Amino acid sequence: MTGGRINPSRLSGTIKHRGGILFVNTSNGDAIKLSRLTINLTHRRLSGVVSAIGVRAILAKLNFSHVKVRVRRHSVKASRIGVRLTTAAAGALNSALGTSLFTPGMKIATLTTRVRH
Repeated sequence: MTGGRINPSRLSGTIKHRGGILFVNTSNGDAIKLSRLTINLTHRRLSGVVSAIGVRAILAKLNFSHVKVRVRRHSVKASRIGVRLTTAAAGALNSALGTSLFTPGMKIATLTTRVRH
């Protein structure tokens, strides 16, 4: 994590991450990398910069139906956040990787994040 600002009682705000996600089609070697990830809790979405074109794109919608929030003295941890592909992201991934694997609404991860204050 690199920073952000959140309101734990409303589970709103943004969290910026240094890391990224690399999608690779092992059959043909095609790859797409998303970096400088931002978790937007207010709008419930995950975005990142697409390496090939240098543009920020919304990758996924965040599902808070099973979220667990733990507030401690110097940190807030949110876990069990579902990460589901947007329609545009599913199409872009399929196109870039030469596959038909990705579908709109497909769950690709369960997110846990911690913000220290």
